[in-house]
Amino acid sequence: MLARIIRVAPFLVLGPLTGPLALGLFHSVKQGRHWMGGVYALGIVEVVFGLPAVLTKELWVLAHAHP
Repeated sequence: MLARIIRVAPFLVLGPLTGPLALGLFHSVKQGRHWMGGVYALGIVEVVFGLPAVLTKELWVLAHAHP
């Protein structure tokens, strides 16, 4: 039971997008694959900073579109 909770914890704490990326980052660094860990870290940065920026721009364009 505790193993299931530990396995699901990143998804519950960090959310459905960053949870799997953080888990992949952790396992990659733990296994010594630092390059792959960097790819996961880049994915986290893109989700945390890039996604809100793109959505804000798109919502602004849609809000000011003239029919």
